[in-house]
Amino acid sequence: MMKKILLVLTIAGLAASGLAAAGSGGAETRNRRVEVAVDFADVQALARDSGVTVREQLTELRDLGATAVGLREGAVSRYRLEGRLTVATGGEMLNAWRQTGLLHPRLQSLLELGRLSPEAVYLLTDERELVFRLQEAAQVKLGSPIRLLFNSPPYVLEIMADVNRVLALRAGLDRRDVQTAREVGLRVVARPDNPFLKSDASVRRTLEPFLTLPREQLSAVVFDGPEATGFPDFLETAAAMLNEAQVPVGVVEIVGPQAGVSALAAKTGGRALLVHSNAPTATSQSMVNAVTERRVRLLYLRLPLQDPELPASGPALLAEVTTELERLGWGSGRAEPLPHPRQHPALLFLSFLGVAAAAGLLGVEIMRKEETWLWAVPAAAIVAQLAAWLVLPDHLARQLSSVAAAIILPVLAVVGQQLNRLPVRPLSGRASAGWTIATMLRTFLVIAAGGIAVFGLTAIPLFSAGAVAFRGVKLVHTVPLLLIALVVVMRLHERGSREWTVPDLIVFWRRMLGRPVLVVYLFLFAALAALIFVYVARTGHTAGVAAADAELRLRALLGDVLLVRPRLKEFLFGYPLAVLGLALLARGRRDACTVVLLSLGAIAPVSMTNTFMHFTASLPVILLRSFNGLWLGILLGALLTASVFLLLRDAGKRGRAA
Repeated sequence: MMKKILLVLTIAGLAASGLAAAGSGGAETRNRRVEVAVDFADVQALARDSGVTVREQLTELRDLGATAVGLREGAVSRYRLEGRLTVATGGEMLNAWRQTGLLHPRLQSLLELGRLSPEAVYLLTDERELVFRLQEAAQVKLGSPIRLLFNSPPYVLEIMADVNRVLALRAGLDRRDVQTAREVGLRVVARPDNPFLKSDASVRRTLEPFLTLPREQLSAVVFDGPEATGFPDFLETAAAMLNEAQVPVGVVEIVGPQAGVSALAAKTGGRALLVHSNAPTATSQSMVNAVTERRVRLLYLRLPLQDPELPASGPALLAEVTTELERLGWGSGRAEPLPHPRQHPALLFLSFLGVAAAAGLLGVEIMRKEETWLWAVPAAAIVAQLAAWLVLPDHLARQLSSVAAAIILPVLAVVGQQLNRLPVRPLSGRASAGWTIATMLRTFLVIAAGGIAVFGLTAIPLFSAGAVAFRGVKLVHTVPLLLIALVVVMRLHERGSREWTVPDLIVFWRRMLGRPVLVVYLFLFAALAALIFVYVARTGHTAGVAAADAELRLRALLGDVLLVRPRLKEFLFGYPLAVLGLALLARGRRDACTVVLLSLGAIAPVSMTNTFMHFTASLPVILLRSFNGLWLGILLGALLTASVFLLLRDAGKRGRAA
């Protein structure tokens, strides 16, 4: 009865999470619009190389499919480069005067009055709007003494600061840039930055020019640099302004999280969207894949500025991307967060309850006996989850439950579908192959159901936009493998369907740990340790174990042939070893080799479960990737198994002949 109750609760919890996953997938399917933005600085460079105006260049890019342009605040260095502003230190001007005797009349008067300071930086411009914008920005951001020396053209602004800081100073949106984008018909992707922002006023001064743009013109905010505007002390101010403007925050994938973006996205109610910005050498297909395989809704296209053929290659790259997206059924439109349906608290609680029940069911499956104390496992799990839900933010409580599910469910699938359904007697021929394939399929279906549930637990905008870092990567890859290996040893060593009690477990493992170890086992352990090190090091792409060139080429080939490439650790390693281990198990083998094969074969279901925790991946893509890994892995496993059995048969013949 206990097992039935836990099974029903587990299935109910999986169904509740599955409903959330289905709603998320439906919202994703209905929202097939993507904003394609080009960078304004890139456009300026392209226009210079092409010999046209910025307006003409933007018009061409708009006609090729661009829908927005990324604008930053105008920097002093930019205005200097454009010839709209002269920048020099007092020391530089004194040296020039000594050498040539020439100096601008306005500055000459300062020199004669003894007011030209060698330590100051002087800005000269004929533009009234520009000089007052520079003065305001310098006062708010630099915190240095500032004087407007002349209030008529040419204006002279004196700043007592390091010249490099002055050159890096950004002074708000340039009205000409905004007007050009409006006239061409492009929306604006705001690119505010964070240097020099040391006060509430400076944060407001930076964000206000962007957020006061008309809502129909402003697409999203994608922070420029390694930090969100306002990080770390003024995120509340930034969040309040973003909430008032109702503008989504862009989370740039792959390049690494920008400090403060996750917290800011949470403070704006999850109003975030996933952004892909291409590397200079990226192909058009990699950018298309970012949209079709992941939940990217803002494609920020950088032009190949280092290409000597930039006037041709830049527009061609944009045209290739937009043409392919249109062919695949993607439309253009304002960048919007995915509209996930809100999950009712009762269904969310049922999802948590399902994970807790799965923990208890796993205990029953391992012990193969319904003991009263096992009720404490789901009870403790649900209490811990409810406590987390009350204490932690919603997204962290969900993440805790998803990590627990990713640990429990693959172990439950392998133990329940493989280790607890051993053939009563050795099988041979087709019966062995049929049992092996049927077992693999059952395990796959259970993992898929559990994976969809894990996906459903994180079906909120914060996760789909990549604003939440995935925690516990190493944990969900190693703990299930360790648990499965322990159960494999218990099942195969006992050669039966014995029921276990806690005293039995203690006696069994005390006896196992007290047995002498053969030298061959030491070598086997060293080999396994090396494999596990590489496996863990490669997990999450955070270690120093890089992918080999051959592996990268294989990935590209599989992506081209199969639309969605399977994970190499599944089809090339985990599934083939599992097929061979199960085939040996069906034939009656219960030795150390079978233990190792089944333990390492569990990498496939563990990896598959982890795939569903890729928050920014599309659910159909995850399912297709998992299925491709299964059938390719079974195919390679069948070839491996046939080869091993042929070798064993030949070895047996030679042994009998001898």
